[in-house]
Amino acid sequence: MRGPHKRNEFRKVILPLTVLRRFDWILAPTKKAVLTLLSEVTA
Repeated sequence: MRGPHKRNEFRKVILPLTVLRRFDWILAPTKKAVLTLLSEVTA
């Protein structure tokens, strides 16, 4: 990992990314249905 982060700051970056990836993985089966519903509601 490159960038302005020092070695002891990696956990501040890695943990949120891990949580977002986990949400993405859990919600993947319903993504298409949710996007369809969203388009219906906002139209």
